[in-house]
Amino acid sequence: MKKTPRLKQLSRLNVLREQDVDRLGAELTGKFAIRQRYLANLARLEQLCVSSGPSGGPFAENAVLSPALSLNCGGYKLGVMRLAQAHRQDLALHESDLAHTRRQMIEAARRQQGLGQVLQREHCALQRSGIVREQKRADEMAAQVWMRGRE
Repeated sequence: MKKTPRLKQLSRLNVLREQDVDRLGAELTGKFAIRQRYLANLARLEQLCVSSGPSGGPFAENAVLSPALSLNCGGYKLGVMRLAQAHRQDLALHESDLAHTRRQMIEAARRQQGLGQVLQREHCALQRSGIVREQKRADEMAAQVWMRGRE
């Protein structure tokens, strides 16, 4: 059975679509890893903010802190909280991009599956036509043998 040009084109297009799905899958995996890093960084930043304590460190409750130390601690906490907020915003943008890539991958997989079904139908049709041609050839040979037997 010889592949038709249409079947060859469909096969090549199917391979390209499979590669597109694989590329998007790899991209999605990378974006999931980045998301995990964002979440881990946020957890660390929140831990830094909490661990600095309400007054600048794990001092005794009755200890008097200098105003400069309290101001320094407040500035540190404010910086950490701003950084955490910036990370949350970046994470939200990244998750939006992640959702977009996920939708692209789903759509690419759908297109690839649809083309795979068309390719399978074309292949089956080509197989059936080959079987029909072979049956016709066998019938013609049987008819010739029968005609020669009558002579």
